[in-house]
Amino acid sequence: MNRKMKILIATPLVIIGLVVLVVGGFVAYSIATSHPDPRAIIGNYFDQPVTVYFEGHKMGKVNSGESKTFYPNEVLTPMGSDLLVELKSNSGTTLYSKQYTYDEFLAIFVRINGSSYWIGN
Repeated sequence: MNRKMKILIATPLVIIGLVVLVVGGFVAYSIATSHPDPRAIIGNYFDQPVTVYFEGHKMGKVNSGESKTFYPNEVLTPMGSDLLVELKSNSGTTLYSKQYTYDEFLAIFVRINGSSYWIGN
């Protein structure tokens, strides 16, 4: 095989290798830097429906004995913020109120690993 033929064969292989390297690097970077929104699956142990509030923002209702998924980033702006969680009755009475630090919040939802975090009696 002469020199020209070797160059004609090697050039596309080098180009394909570089493309695979660049695309693979981009995919790896995208995966490494992506942070999905944390989700809070809150279960209601109270004997009545509750309305969930994050930082004073009404997030939704949870019936007694049920759970529902909420996304704190809908109301939190900076990553690493503290989170005030309140559960209120239909009459507006606060049944539960706790200010979680970001680390406490993260530790709870890592510990329960996709299960509901039950609050109430």
